[in-house]
Amino acid sequence: MKTNESYPFLIHQKLYDYKKNLLYIPENMELAPENCCGLSCEAYLEAANTFIQFIQYLLDCIAQDPDYYGMTCIPAENNDKANWNKTNTPFYKLTNTIQNMFDNSGLNGTQLNCRMSALKSKLPRKFPHILELFEAFGFILTGLDAKMKPEDGENFGVQYPANPDIFRVFHAKPTEQTIWNITNWGILAAREEDRVRYPLEFYKNHLEDTSLHTLLTEMHTLLSHAGIFYQIGEENHILHNALRYKAKRISKELMDLRFSGGAPQTLSCKLRLSHIRQYESVFNACTDTIKQKILENKQCTHCAGCTTQIVMHYNGVHYVFCNPTFWWCPFVLDDLHDLTDADIHSILSLISAELPFYLEG
Repeated sequence: MKTNESYPFLIHQKLYDYKKNLLYIPENMELAPENCCGLSCEAYLEAANTFIQFIQYLLDCIAQDPDYYGMTCIPAENNDKANWNKTNTPFYKLTNTIQNMFDNSGLNGTQLNCRMSALKSKLPRKFPHILELFEAFGFILTGLDAKMKPEDGENFGVQYPANPDIFRVFHAKPTEQTIWNITNWGILAAREEDRVRYPLEFYKNHLEDTSLHTLLTEMHTLLSHAGIFYQIGEENHILHNALRYKAKRISKELMDLRFSGGAPQTLSCKLRLSHIRQYESVFNACTDTIKQKILENKQCTHCAGCTTQIVMHYNGVHYVFCNPTFWWCPFVLDDLHDLTDADIHSILSLISAELPFYLEG
C-alpha cells in the first residue's frame, strides 16, 4: 500500500490491491477457442481488456472520493480486523453487484437486463453514484429516472455501443467467468507456455520493490534454464499460495517464494541448500545481510523431523541445521526487501552452487 497523505484510508489499500489483481491479456496471446464465447480470439481480447479498463477506471474514481461512492473511510493506521471488516463489506457489495449485473446479459448477449430484486441483497449503499460511473465511461443506461432509480421500480438496461461484446466475456465455457478470471491467462491461454507464465507475471504485477522484481526475474531465469519450474496450482487468488520450484523427476522442491503485502513489501524465499557445507566459500562471499539470514534459521533440536543434519562453522561458531527428509526446505531467507545488487548476487550464487547437487537427485 502507498501510505502517504493521498491515500489516508484502509479503503485505498483495498482498491489498490484489487487493481493489481486485474491483468490485461497480452495482445499477441492465443486463446483457447472454447473460452472465447463464440468470439474470435481478437474480439475476446478487445472485449475483456475493455472490461478491465472499465473496472480500473471505476476503482480510480472511487479512490478519489470513496465516501461519495458509499465506501467506509477508516484511517489507514487503524488496520485491525474489525476495521478491515467494516472496510471490506461495502467494497465487496460493490464488486458482487457488478458481477451480478454482468451475469444478466440479454438473449443476444449485447446488453444487460438488470432487475433490482436480483441485485438488492448486495446492493451498494450509493448505487446511483456507481451507475454515474457507468455513464461516464460510455455505457448507456435505460429505464432509469433522473435519480438513477428504475422507473418501474424493478428493471433497467445497460448497453455499451463502443463494444457490445463486453457483456459476452462473462459467459465463457467451460469455466464460468468472473471479474477475477476473465483475463486469467492460466485459464484462457491456448499455449502451455502462456498458461505457465501467468502466475509469474501475476506476481510481478504486485512488485513495486524493484529489487524484488529483479531478484524474482533472475531466479526464475536461472532455474528455468536448468529445467526447474514452479508448479501451477490454484489459478485464482494466486497470491494466497506460493511459487514452488522443482524439477519434474525430483520429489522435493528446490525453492518456494511467498510475498506479503503491506509496506514495505517483503518476500520469503525458502531454499533447499542441503549441501551448503560443500560450498562454504560461496556462503562466506555473501553479503552480511544474506549470511545473517541463513544463520538465523532454526537449528536442529533432534525432533525426528530429519534423519541427517547440515553442519556449518562460521566465525568460530558451530551450527547444526535440519536436513529434512520431507518436502519442506531447511533455509528461509525471510523479510527480503530493498536488496542491494550484492544481496541479489549472493542469493543467486547460493542457488547456483546447490543446483548440481539438487539435479543429481
